[in-house]
Order: sequence, then structure tokens, then C-alpha cells
Amino acid sequence: MVLILFILVGVAKVIFAKNAQLEDVLLERKLLFFLSNNKLWQMEMEGNIIHEKLVNDAFVVDYDFDEIGNRLFWIDQAGQIIARNINGQSVDKCMFRYYLAGSGTRITYNTVTDKFYIIDGQSQEIDMIESMGKNQTVLFKRNPIKEEYVIREKPRKIVLDRQAGLMFILTDLNGVKNIYQSKTDGTSKKLLISNIGGDEIGINSNHKRIFWANTKQKVIESANYEGQNRAFVAKIKNSVALNIYNNELFWIINESEWGCSKSAVYGCRLESGTCEISPDCRIQLEDQCRNPRSLKIVGLQRI
Repeated sequence: MVLILFILVGVAKVIFAKNAQLEDVLLERKLLFFLSNNKLWQMEMEGNIIHEKLVNDAFVVDYDFDEIGNRLFWIDQAGQIIARNINGQSVDKCMFRYYLAGSGTRITYNTVTDKFYIIDGQSQEIDMIESMGKNQTVLFKRNPIKEEYVIREKPRKIVLDRQAGLMFILTDLNGVKNIYQSKTDGTSKKLLISNIGGDEIGINSNHKRIFWANTKQKVIESANYEGQNRAFVAKIKNSVALNIYNNELFWIINESEWGCSKSAVYGCRLESGTCEISPDCRIQLEDQCRNPRSLKIVGLQRI
């Protein structure tokens, strides 16, 4: 009798957990953002139905998302940092003005410290900026002497593990792409992985792993936060952007692959740092969204 009761309690727990998980899924809005021809697009995924809209048709250089405040940030060509609340009315607010943004400018927001990290597209330094605009260069600071003939390692992309207080930086040293790790205040910088062969990185903070697209070998690879235990993740043709959300890996391909044509978003469920099953096509992008870059997927609670 006790055994039967124990089994029934276990079954009830499983059913409750599944129902709670299903309820979370139903309550969640899954949004996808990407840049195409310097225009910022938003897509909302509801099963097989895709709702698409243009967020901003001005010249957007880069963007990031505040998962706590449900705010979308972007930096335009004039260096303005613009914020928009996705769950509220679409009213844009200029947070502050940065320098004129070149094509290499990148922006990342830290929800824990309320600070922005910006790769200066001109100086190739990483600035840490408070939301009120106070500026401090924290990494890859230029020497005061002229550097016209000095080959500098240039930061290209920043990814944050906000809860762990870690920053991962993709760099370019004369065509060789490397991954560094530092604390979010810019200290304790160290080289993790050298010559990764690509321009895209992402992290899975749940499993403490780094992912990158090796376009030379046409694969996606991963390693742990110490740069060790490297693993093959998926075979690709030409990934231009990747992002990890809720233990799923997503990336954009601009060719026909796995049954999709034109530009499309592919994905797979992650297990121990690699794809659990073969990747599949999740979304086909419309003609006006061809050649996208800079993919980000977020989940919002329905209101």
C-alpha cells in the first residue's frame, strides 16, 4: 500500500511539473530580433505562425535586450543609445549619446549592474558606460603613442554571463580570431581559445559553455568556460549569427540547407554542449529580410 502511494505521488509530481512547464510555455512570448541592411526587425513566434514587423528603419548599428526590464536597446549611426519597452507602448527614449558609431561598433547591456559595454568602432577599445552616460575604458585600451604601424588585437563581439560576472570577448588579431574571458569590470583578462575560425560566439550560462561558428571548417563548436572539453555541435555551410536561448542553439544561414531556402533560422536542443538531435529549420525569413546578421532570441511573459 505504501509502495502504491509512493508511486502515485511520484506520478502526480511528474504531471504537475509537465503542466507547469506547459503553462510557462503558454504564458511566454518568444521574440526574435535581427539586423538586415542596418534595419532592426522583430519576429514573434506562436507555433507555426510568425508575426513580423520593422522595429526601426533608421540606420541601426547594433542592439541588445534587457530581459529584466523588457527593453530593447540600439545604437544608431549618430551614436544615440535608444531604448524601447517591448511590453508597453512603442515610445523610444534616448538614453545618452555615444561617439559616432562606425560599422564595427557593438553594444551589450548588463542587467545586473545597469551598465553598457560598447566596442568603439573607431578606437577599437571596450568602454563600460553607466546608463547616465559616464564613460570608462576597461579593455583593449590604446597606447598614447601613434599606432598606425602597430598590429592591434581588435575586439569584435562581447557576450556576458551576467550572473557569474563574466565577459567573453571575440577578437581579431590580423585575421586570427580568438576568445578571451574577463570579469565584467575588465579585470582578470585571459586568453581562452585561439584561432576559432569565425566571427560569432554565444554562451549557454546554464551549462557554462561557449559556442562559436568555425566558418573555415564549416562547423559550430563549443567548450567550457575554461576553454577546455571542446566538442563538435553541428555542421554548417555559412553561419552569419548565432544565439542560445533556453538550452536551445539558434543560428542563421543564408543558403539552402536542411530543407530551407534563402535566409533561414535553424536550431537544435542542446545536451552536454552539443546538439541533442539533428538541427532543423525553424523559420524562413521573408525576401525583404535577406542577408540578416546579429541574431537574438528572448522570452517575455504575456500580459
